[in-house]
Amino acid sequence: MSGQIVQKAIQILEGLEQGHFETAKDWSPSTKDDFYLYFSDSDYETRKMALLVFAAAVGNTRRGVARVMHSDNVIIESKTSVYNDKSSYAYSFENYLNAFLMNKESIETEFPLLYKVILAELKLWHDKESFYTRFADVDKTLLDKVVELIKDTHVHNSDLNLDPALAEVQWPPSK
Repeated sequence: MSGQIVQKAIQILEGLEQGHFETAKDWSPSTKDDFYLYFSDSDYETRKMALLVFAAAVGNTRRGVARVMHSDNVIIESKTSVYNDKSSYAYSFENYLNAFLMNKESIETEFPLLYKVILAELKLWHDKESFYTRFADVDKTLLDKVVELIKDTHVHNSDLNLDPALAEVQWPPSK
């Protein structure tokens, strides 16, 4: 299973080193998975790739180039729409945030630069479009925890430079 997760992540993230979060990634049904389940996986490569997918999902959604992070209610409601079924490509904001919060200490220890990028992306997204408004149907306690975590995050231009974080996780993978 870990190998399949890594391969899906590689497919999603192809070209990340060039377009960073400014270009949409391959958020297709064939690459869809619950990557948040792997934030604490015993396999280093699987953990790393799962977090990188989360960072890209947040970055793409914040910039509007690919809106893949949605609340569970939006995903469920979209299943009834023939024209707007998000369930085949949408990622649960709640599940990813819960997993990130649950594993934040180990993520920060193992991937400090990627952790900072994720926090910076979340902070800028919340500053631009309040999570309380965008995700009004999400448990307020969860949103409070995320907002508390990011409120003291000072975003510097260096935090938004993805290159050091990509070097930290050895992206792109060698062929």
